[in-house]
Amino acid sequence: MDVKAMVETIRDRAAAALAAAGKRLEALDPRRRLALAAGAGAVAVLGFLLYVSPYAALRGFQAALADRDAEAIARYLDREALAESADELADRLVERARAELLPFAFFVPEREREAAFARARRQFVDTFSSVEMMLELFGPSGRDPKTGETVFRTRPERVGYAGPGRFEVAFGDGSGPQITLVFGRRWLFFWKVVAIRFPDEFYRELLR
Repeated sequence: MDVKAMVETIRDRAAAALAAAGKRLEALDPRRRLALAAGAGAVAVLGFLLYVSPYAALRGFQAALADRDAEAIARYLDREALAESADELADRLVERARAELLPFAFFVPEREREAAFARARRQFVDTFSSVEMMLELFGPSGRDPKTGETVFRTRPERVGYAGPGRFEVAFGDGSGPQITLVFGRRWLFFWKVVAIRFPDEFYRELLR
């Protein structure tokens, strides 16, 4: 069977199935039809709420940023996931620091060097997943003198799903590279920030 014939067959079978379902629905008493319609409506509403939930989370996150409300911002952060997302970058930074300090390694005992690297790495990861970092990257920079509205350092320029439980928001200022904020689904309708993805230029500059 060629592709065209296969498509026609599937289409005919689908039409027949829908027609049969329609006849069965007509045969039901009014109360059952009403219950089925209500169930279908509830499923549609649930699907809609599931779909729009990350957009609502983004709006709430930006409102918390605008108010500089540290507690509200923290509720949108999965700090453990954010810290894990920073692990690779932290490792690369430590390796670069080791290489730069190699000429002076003779003057500092290895145990002290490694302890210092571990502290620096931990501090970097903690900072990366902090409320302060969110405000620095995505928070308000002031107010518009004409409208009085909050002006953000960066604003969403590209928004969308990257999978059933992953939602990505690319922030930018309209003139340069974008920083992507990654939300992960939590408990169906709730979302938290799980990662920050910087543009390639950032990593090249940071690690050169």
